Amino acid sequence: MLFFVELVVLISLGQCVIYSKDQTNFYKNLLPSVDYYIETGYASVGDLTKSENRLFYSLYLKEATTRKSDVKPTDELIVWIYGGPGCSSQDSNFNENGPILVDDDQKLHARKTSWNKQAHLLYLDQPFSVGMSYWTRDQMMNSSWDAADYVIELLAQFFELNKELANARMHIWGESYAGHYIPVLAEKIKKQTKINLVGIGIGGAWSHPKVQVTPTVPQLLSYGVIDQYQYGKMMKSGIEALEAAENKEFDRYIAIRDAEIMFNEIIGPNFRYNIQFYNTDVGVQYEDFINNHKEQFDLPTNITFNSCNQDIYAAFAEDQSISVLPSIEYLLQEKIKIFVYQGQLDTVVTLAGVEQWVNLLKWQELPTWKKQKKTQWKFINPITQEEETAGTIKSYKLLHFCVVYNAGHMTSTDQPEASFQMLKNYFDV
Repeated sequence: MLFFVELVVLISLGQCVIYSKDQTNFYKNLLPSVDYYIETGYASVGDLTKSENRLFYSLYLKEATTRKSDVKPTDELIVWIYGGPGCSSQDSNFNENGPILVDDDQKLHARKTSWNKQAHLLYLDQPFSVGMSYWTRDQMMNSSWDAADYVIELLAQFFELNKELANARMHIWGESYAGHYIPVLAEKIKKQTKINLVGIGIGGAWSHPKVQVTPTVPQLLSYGVIDQYQYGKMMKSGIEALEAAENKEFDRYIAIRDAEIMFNEIIGPNFRYNIQFYNTDVGVQYEDFINNHKEQFDLPTNITFNSCNQDIYAAFAEDQSISVLPSIEYLLQEKIKIFVYQGQLDTVVTLAGVEQWVNLLKWQELPTWKKQKKTQWKFINPITQEEETAGTIKSYKLLHFCVVYNAGHMTSTDQPEASFQMLKNYFDV
């Protein structure tokens, strides 16, 4: 059972229950510069007669917003979901765009490019068995569509408890396999709820596997990582992987795709997400911070927090072969803003593959969108204080495709200032 201290708030919606805890003072004692409200919580969702099913969230209000009652209907709320499948949104929270980062000595620091300078942030760990979320069943979830149903339950409970945030302008953002999770979730939200969904932002998005497996190979060749012989061998493996998916041999599909293409040993273990950078220890500090404060975060003592769950990754083998372009097309028809962003140097989900699926969208405005020219966008270099080119963007009406130069799979980690400007651009278009 979870142990909850006096600051816990409890509401009941039928059999569904949400527990929330004000964490502001906890963080403020460790980082006095905190001037915004912080909350964590668990939503109990699904059939609670068979198991405990708890999804975790962490909420950071916009800077200088110390009470939820101060949230305005014109405020922006970003719901962040991470990828994997099987990886925790706390990774993005502490390593990419949240307001607080943890150093090697477990000391906290304020992130200068935190996205809560522009919006309220709600990080969700999903599906069950990912990050801080858990259930007491033996089996693993294996479907983005099933996972979305539980997230909608969480959001319904959260907004029932937080009326002010329910009236804010909601955007769902995320990276990597979130390019699969988010379109499915957004479509269900639009069809099943009255949530004020304005747009989605998906980076390094795994959304249409049919055109995203083999583009890794020519990119590696162009970077000088592989030679022509290896190119031919890897392209053959990519075709075999896609054939396995067509034949519903999903475990074989994942095995070939990962071993021979996306995570081929020739790339090197530390260049997979950005071909330029070599970093072996990104992310471990915040894992220790969470595990050292289990009681504070109401994480059961028998659970050790890990950033990614490989069992979930394996369970989603079939899901990883399915296209979500129909969901994105539905959102465009329903006037939802679609912002696709891509790190130029990503070798796991490549620029070429993402650009291909964007150009395959069935949308009545796509012919006009295709004719638009890419334009450069700028940011201020924090060292030189001069304006520099951050990347390119192609926009028309609801569809935006943004490239971030010198960034890999985690754009906010690699290019924090440019990514911060990118978010500003998203709100402005």
